[in-house]
Formats: sequence, structure tokens, C-alpha cells
Amino acid sequence: MTTINKLIESKRTRALLLISSYALILLAVRTGWGYYHTTRNQPNLVEGQVNLSNWDFLNKNVTLNGEWLFFPDQFIVEPNLTAADQHQTAIVVPGNWEGALQFRPHSDTTNYGYGTYYLKVQLPEQLTDRYYGFKFDRITSAAAIYVNGELLTIINQPAERPGQVSYREGAFNAFFSTNQDELELVVHVSNFDMPHQGGITKPVKFGYMEQIQNETVFINTLQIVVATIFLLHAVYVLIMIFLFRRNKTSLFINYTLLLIATALSVLIDDAVVINLPIPFQLETRILFFLLFTTFFLSVRFILIQIDYQKAVVHRLFHILYWGMNLLAFALPFRLLIWPTISFVILAFITVCCLYGLLFKAVKQNHPDALLLLFFLTSYASNVTWGTLIKFYIVDIPFYPLDFIFTLLFIVLLAIRTHLRTINLVKEQSTKLIEADKLKDQFLAHTSHELKNPLHALINIAEVLKTEQGSELSHTQTKDINLLLQIAKHMHQTLEDLLDLSTLREKRLQLNINPVNLHAVITTVVDMLKYKINDKQTTIHIEVAHDFPLINGDEHRITQIFFNLIENALKYTQQGNIYISATLLKQSYVQVSIRDTGIGISEEALGRIFIPYDQGDQQSNRNNGLGLGLAICKNLIELHGGQITVESEKNTGTIFTFSLPISDSPAVSQSTFNQQISDEQLSTGQSNANEADNQGVILLVDDDIVNLKVFLAMLSNQYIIHTATSAEQALELIKNRHLDLVITDVTMPIMTGFQLTEKIRLEYSLSELPILLLTSRDRLADIQTGFQAGANDYMTKPVDGIELKARIATLIYLKRSVEQRLQTEAAWLQAQIQPHFLFNTLNTIASLSAIDHNRMLTLLDYFTIYLRKSFHFKNTEALVALTEELELVKAYLYIEQQRFPDRITVNWQINQQENIVVPPLSIQTLVENALRHGILRRPEGGTIEITIDELTDHYCISIKDNGVGMTNAQVEQIFAANIEKDKPGIGLHNTNKRLKALFNTALVIESEPDHGTMISFNVPKTHTTDVTGTETD
Repeated sequence: MTTINKLIESKRTRALLLISSYALILLAVRTGWGYYHTTRNQPNLVEGQVNLSNWDFLNKNVTLNGEWLFFPDQFIVEPNLTAADQHQTAIVVPGNWEGALQFRPHSDTTNYGYGTYYLKVQLPEQLTDRYYGFKFDRITSAAAIYVNGELLTIINQPAERPGQVSYREGAFNAFFSTNQDELELVVHVSNFDMPHQGGITKPVKFGYMEQIQNETVFINTLQIVVATIFLLHAVYVLIMIFLFRRNKTSLFINYTLLLIATALSVLIDDAVVINLPIPFQLETRILFFLLFTTFFLSVRFILIQIDYQKAVVHRLFHILYWGMNLLAFALPFRLLIWPTISFVILAFITVCCLYGLLFKAVKQNHPDALLLLFFLTSYASNVTWGTLIKFYIVDIPFYPLDFIFTLLFIVLLAIRTHLRTINLVKEQSTKLIEADKLKDQFLAHTSHELKNPLHALINIAEVLKTEQGSELSHTQTKDINLLLQIAKHMHQTLEDLLDLSTLREKRLQLNINPVNLHAVITTVVDMLKYKINDKQTTIHIEVAHDFPLINGDEHRITQIFFNLIENALKYTQQGNIYISATLLKQSYVQVSIRDTGIGISEEALGRIFIPYDQGDQQSNRNNGLGLGLAICKNLIELHGGQITVESEKNTGTIFTFSLPISDSPAVSQSTFNQQISDEQLSTGQSNANEADNQGVILLVDDDIVNLKVFLAMLSNQYIIHTATSAEQALELIKNRHLDLVITDVTMPIMTGFQLTEKIRLEYSLSELPILLLTSRDRLADIQTGFQAGANDYMTKPVDGIELKARIATLIYLKRSVEQRLQTEAAWLQAQIQPHFLFNTLNTIASLSAIDHNRMLTLLDYFTIYLRKSFHFKNTEALVALTEELELVKAYLYIEQQRFPDRITVNWQINQQENIVVPPLSIQTLVENALRHGILRRPEGGTIEITIDELTDHYCISIKDNGVGMTNAQVEQIFAANIEKDKPGIGLHNTNKRLKALFNTALVIESEPDHGTMISFNVPKTHTTDVTGTETD
């Protein structure tokens, strides 16, 4: 055997010696306790008589153990020892009366019956009355005590037949006074409850009343003290569990239940301290339950302490525990002896197994194995002696030391565990602090390193989704969308990590300016719209647009609201979110964000602002690192405010925080308009001729200073229109021809995101480009802007050179698209279908033989049609209405000659001078009405061309009574992705050119089998001079 094995073996041997010595000490102390409470030199009781005339009652009581007289099946108050009808026999007290009974109610229950015990006692001579007392430790199960024919006390009601309900009564006393030197003690006893024992089964003590009372109080006090110690310790553990809920482990709960069960067993056993007002048999069953419970909990306590992992053993003990309890309450009372015997055998086997496990744990250097061995030995000693007492093998008064030693070792185990934890915490605290610093540095560095590849990942996924979306399956599209969602969430997490690192290192600098609170909130709600749409949640903004300005960094204030509102949305699947603000007296504003979501538990509420803490784990799965609220708290405190939170589980949460009010007053919309209107008009028109070819720009911002800065930067190169609200901007867009809209994002009432969405309902990305300006450059903000329909995105403060470059690019894009549309229209007209040419030439050839004059006229119109179709002016933006009508008339004449009986044309033209239209616009509409309308009918139809002059525009309409169109066909014409070889491409092109030139669109009214009317408006601002040059 190696040296290590010898060392291990020696440890186990030393443990065995220690435990053996401790067991011997317990045995010696218990034996000494019994010897101390045993009265020596006891008098002999023979045939129911005892002589105590020389007994010293002042110093000790006497135990009346020995031969009593017993009268079976008789209740006699004054026995006549010589009467023939009073059968008597000697019986040993204490002891079972089984052999002395004659009456047998049940053949298998030999201890059921009744009878009378008799003892004659010779007392010392005395001249006056003296108070004496009897102490009965146990009489089974009903008794009446008589002295000299006088009834002293009744315990239950002795009866001659079963049926009387007995209540458990353990030790009891009976006191009396006498001046006689002789007394006759008569005890009536009946037992119809306990099948295996009956009669006076415990010793009877006799002495002066004071001595008897003192002994009774002593025993009762011991039991109360032991029970109180256990209960107080249980209360202490319960308080610790309540205060430190993270320690609410099965070990502590098991420990608490063990203490309570032990205390109750001490108080109830033998009914000395607590006499329950319940039937005797039920109380016995409850005591069985407490016995099984304390044993089960003790075993489980040891198994948990040594981390015993075999689930089979744990399950087996649970089965045995509940099985024993079931038998204790279900079996007939006379059969309870068998579960008792089974329990004794099970307890013996279990204790032996536990000793084996604990000695093995000692061998494996388990830190608590030795203390657990002492605990087990104390408990085993207590159970062993208790069993011997219950089976009447020994008789020892209540012994508290085994209970005290058991609790002592439990406390020592707890103290040792606590000290071990403290030492571990001390050792690790320094390492944790250093590791925390290294973690922050690592996370900040890693965040920087991951941002570039993450951007590349997002860009690749976006390109794949955009360019190959039509080739991807539904599953692949969902996977790419999920990939983008995860990547953007990772990007947000990296931004939070960088912010937290900056805040902790106190490197964050705030750019303090007056901030419009309503505008910030509205902007954040727009940014989170994609999350709101996926839920049945409504956000209520209860902050007026003219609410006083606050002092803060607009970018960081937006970040605070974004994190808090996003957090509310995250945990409110269905309900409402309310955002309100009130003024405080101390120049602060108090903001509240209240939701009706799932709420936060009290445990998580105290940790909610701790970085990386995710609160309720069950409700917070896959929801980030727990940084958002910690960042909010730091940012609010950096602004000089405070944040608090109130929450109730399943009711909702309220975040309340304060921010300083700005000294600058909130400027109303009318004030903005008045301040800027004069300068706006003069600046916008001052360089109109010079800037005519460079572009027309609309600036939208609620900050007058920003508008003045942009006017100064751009007015020399562009025609500038300004608006201080989104509503005013929409009005200008309707009435002005614009090349670009530049708008701020954060505006009250309607944000830049909302303005962009409204513009996109009428204009595509190429028809009216939009450049968004904002103070935030986070991915979520940029993504929201592009999803709303922006062409470009810049972060304030902007660089003038960069701004001008982006403006030039966007205007060039718009005008390039317009030029492409004009070229496309000319190209479409130039693509004259061959069958049209062949059919026209055939018609000319046919007329040459029939009607020479008609042939010449048709030839002239055909020549006009060809010349107009291929004219270079078709690539220009506008042509005179007269030139467009020449082409239309030539086309209609040719078709009428081809189909003389199927085409009728009505002209309703009141005005055609000084009107310009996009080239090939009316021609396209007429050709569509002819080919796809009336010629689809065998009988043909009528085309009506109308030009009406209205207040500020001319209305041009082409109406036919052809086959008409369905709503789906009409929608297809305006579809953005119509293919060039599909019907309606000409109308689609014309519609886009009208929107780009006149801010108007085609209006189509059609009904199948009833015809179609297509119309558009030409503003009167677009006219021609006598030479045909278009002016604005």
C-alpha cells in the first residue's frame, strides 16, 4: 500500500475512533442521567401492600413498583379482600395486564378489557393534614383515581365496554391531603384503544405534593426549552431564507422542516406539554407521521450535504416515506405495530448505510464529513433510546442532551459553511474587481474590432436580399431576414458596450442644447414602428408639442427614450404604453413611461439598473446583455436627473426620470413662420435665374437657426424654399416643382420619418429625392430612415462640402431619371409596329385604285405621322399642345381610313394656345383607347378628346366606350416594376413624366364593357410664348 493510501486509511481510522468515543460518551451520559433519576433502596410491594412509615418524603419520592392487587373485569371503589365474589390476583406494576384479564372483546386483541388496581400504603404517623401526590407516567388508556374511597381525578372515562372515545393523556398527577397513617389507593382502568398494551404501563411515583410538582415542572421545562431552541432556530433560518432569497435551496428548506418537526415531536410526545384535543388513536397516527418525517428529513439533510447524486436512492426514500405515512393513517389501529417494526428495521439499515457513505466521504476529504458523522451519531443515539423506551425495554425520564447535541452539530455545519463562503469571497473579491476592469477593456476593444466585419455581414445580406430576392425560396428569404435581424441586434449590443465603457471611464461629453421633448418622443416612436406593427400595442404620447424645452444632448436624450420605450415594447405583447411629462418646481421636468406589460418581480426590481443583469430569466430570454437600462440611468444622472422604477407583476411598469428645463422658451409654429417668411422669400427668389438649372430645394426644419444656416450655404447655387413644419412642407410639395427635399428628423407633431412616408405615397425615390438630417448615427436610426423612403442620410452637424456633394448627386439622379423617361417615351413611339406600317401602305394602295383624292390625303397624314413620330423634340420635356394634336389627328385619320365604320372621333377643344404637354402624352392615351378599347369591339366605338380650362389648370381627357378595364389592370399600369413588353408601358411612362413635370398624375376611370376615361391636368404656370418656348 502506498503512502497516500496509508494516509487516507489513517484519516478514516481516526474518524472511526472519534465517533466511537463520542458514542461511548453519549451512552455514559445517558446512563448517568437514568441513574441520577432512579430512586434507590425502594421498598418492596407485596400482594398490594407497602410500608412507608419510615420513608423520608422530604428528600425523595418513592416509586411504587412491585406487586399490586388486581380485580379483573370489575370496577370496585372499596375492595373487600375476603369477599368471594371479588376475584383478585397479583399483578406487577408497571407492566402489561395481558395475563390478568379474563374478558376478551376480540380474540386477537388480548389487552382489551377493564379492571381495578389496589394498593394499601402505610404512612408515617402524623398529627395534622399533609398534602401528598401521585405521579402516573402512563395508564392505558382510561383511569379513575380513588384514595380512601374518594375520587381524585379521571383520565378519559373508564368503561366496561368499547365505544367511549379516549383522548391521549400521558403523565398526570393526583393530589390529596390526609392526616391518617394509612391509605387505600384504588385505580379503575379500562383499555379498548391500545391492542398491544394495557393497564398501568409506566411507574407510579408517590410523595409530598411539592416534590411531585417540582419533578413534573422540571421535566416539562426541559421539553419546552428543547422545543423552543429548535423552533427559534427554525425561525432564524426562515428569516435568512426570506432576506437572502438566492439561498433558498432545498438544503435550507429541508433543514427548517427538520427543526420544526423535531420541535413538534418533543412538545406532543406523551402529551406532557401539549395535550391535543383529538382522539387518542388519531394523535398516535400523527406522532407516527412526525417520527417518519424527522427521520426522512435527517437522512435527506445528510445526503444533500455530501452531494449524493443517485436519483434512484432519493426516489426510493420518497416512496418509503410516503408509503409509511400512508400505512400509518390507513391501516386499522391494531395493525400499526407492523409499520413500527418495519420502520425500526429500515432505520437501522439506513443508519448503517449512512455511516458507510460518511466514512467514504472522510476518505475523500469531504470538509463536512466528520461533523455529519457526529450529527448522525447524536441522532442515532436519540432514536435508539427512544425506541427502547417506547417498547418498554428501559424507563428513563426525558433526556435533552441528544437533541441539543444534534442541533449543535447542525449549527456548526452552518457556521463552517458560512466561514468557508466568507473566505472564498475574500479570496475572489480582488480577482473579480480586476477581472471586471479587464472585461470592460476587452468588451470595448472587441466591440471596435467586430463593428467592421459586422457591417460587412449586414451589407452582404442586404445585397443578397435585394438583388437575388426573386430567386430565393420563401425559407431562404426568412433565413436572410432572421440573419439581418440578429446582425442588427448584435450591432446595437456593440454600441451599448461602447457607450457603457465610455460612461464608466467618464469620457462621455454632452453637447447641451435646448431640446424639444415632443419631437424627440415622436421620432423615437417612428424609429420603433417596425416593432410596434408586430404587436397589439398602442403608444400614447401625452406630451404637448409646445411643451417647454429641456436642456440636454439631443442624441443622448433620444437614446434614453429609445431604450426605455423599446424595453416597454419588449415586455408588452398586448396593451398600452403611456408617455407623459410634468413640470417640477425645481426647474426640472418629470417624464413617465408607463406600460401594461408583464411587470417585474420584486426580486429583479432592485437589480434592474445593474449592467449585465437581465432580471427575470424566464421572461428575459434572448433579450440582450442587460445594458440598456444601465446606460439610461448613467445618461440621466449625467444630465443631472434621477430615474426610479415601480412595477407589479402581471400589471405593468412605470419608469420615471427627471431632466433639467432649458432657459430658452418654446417657440410656437406661427412665430417660426413669421421670423423666417420674409427672409425665405427674398433669398429664394434673389438668385432664381442663376440657379434655374441647378435645382429647386425644399428645406424643412423646426429650428430657425438651422434654416438660416442652410439658406446661407445653398442659396447661391439653388432655389430654396423653406418650411418649419411637415404640414407646411406637404403643402409646398403640392404647389411647387421640386428637385430635392432636405428635412430634419426630430420635429414636433410630424417627424421627418413620417413626412418621408407621406411623400413616398405620391412620389418614388427617383421622382422626388429626400435627404434626412439627424443628430443620431446609430444603425437603428439609419435603418428607420431608409425604411421610411429616404434617399440619403446625414448626421448633424453637417459638413458643407459633403452636403453640397450629396445634394448635387441626388438632383442629378432625379434629372437623369426624367431624361430617361423622355427618351423612353420617344423610343416607345419610334417602335412603330410593322403590321401598322404594312396595313397603312395596303390601305394607300387600295385607295389608289378606288379614290385617288382619298389616297393623297391619307398619304399626307401618313407623312405627318412619320415625321412627328421621329422628331427630335420628342426627347424634350415639353412641347406645344398644337404639335401634339397634329400627331394625334394624323394617327386617328389613318386608323379611320383603315376602319371607316368602326371609329368615331369627337373633339371638344376650347383652348389650345399657350399650352404645353409632355411629348407623345396625348398620342399614347389615344392609341391606348383605340387599340385596347374600341377596336376590341366588333362594332367599334367612339373616342372623345376634351380640353377644358379651369381656374388654375387645364384638364385634358380622352374617353372611349370600348371594352374597359378591371381594377387590377388599372393597378398594373401604375405598378413600379412593369415590364417593357407588357401592355400599359406607354401609360406607365406618361404617368411618371407627368408627376416629374407637373406634380400630377393620370386619373383613370374605367368599367369593364362600358369604356374608359383617362385625364390629366396641366398647370397654368406652364405656358409657351409665340415661338413655342416653354416658360415657368
